[in-house]
Amino acid sequence: VACLPSRALFTFDQPMWTLILSPITLGLLWFVVPASCQVSDVMASALWGVDYMFFLASINVSKVNFHGGPHGPYTPLGYNANGTPDVRPLYYAMLAFTEATAGGAVIVNTTVATTNDLIRAWAVRAADGTRRVVVVHKAVNSTAACAVTVRPESGAASAPGKLVRLAAASFLSKYGLTWAGQTFDGTTDGRPSGQRVEEPVSPAGGVWTFHLAPGTVAMLTLSAAAGPRAHPLQ
Repeated sequence: VACLPSRALFTFDQPMWTLILSPITLGLLWFVVPASCQVSDVMASALWGVDYMFFLASINVSKVNFHGGPHGPYTPLGYNANGTPDVRPLYYAMLAFTEATAGGAVIVNTTVATTNDLIRAWAVRAADGTRRVVVVHKAVNSTAACAVTVRPESGAASAPGKLVRLAAASFLSKYGLTWAGQTFDGTTDGRPSGQRVEEPVSPAGGVWTFHLAPGTVAMLTLSAAAGPRAHPLQ
């Protein structure tokens, strides 16, 4: 991935190995900060959530239980006084991670070359060979979007990819978040509203390129035809 003005190169395909042989479950995980600090219940928590869940998966954590409840700034899903759902930013992170790792996906090694350590990238491969690359732009002080270039280590790239985004107006947004163009704001039954948006990304010279704004997440899905399959984690 090349991120301008920060530059990066992400390559992937090889399986990620771990010294931890038995899967681990995190029984309780929470993002506890007083609501007045505007951290636990804003877009920043969603960026942290996506990146942290991938990190945990990379060290063989198989299950994470986020602390929840009907109220409190830390819960992914609360409830309004009338009983309707109050969907918080962390829930969007959980939804994005679930979609990214669907289909029996396993994490594959990703080489990241960048001058900005707050731009994070993870790659997975599903059982059917579908590859997904998730890039998280956590640089709160950045003002310009970066150009992201994804290059698999092998295989002739020819199939277009599909790009979806997790976005909000700012790092401090509590509402107005969208995942793939859909939002849970105002939901009464827990279902999102809006049309799902998937941006086509065509390869050029064996790479896929797209732009990513600060404070957002993007997931690029590549079909199995785009390259050979990786071996699963052992």
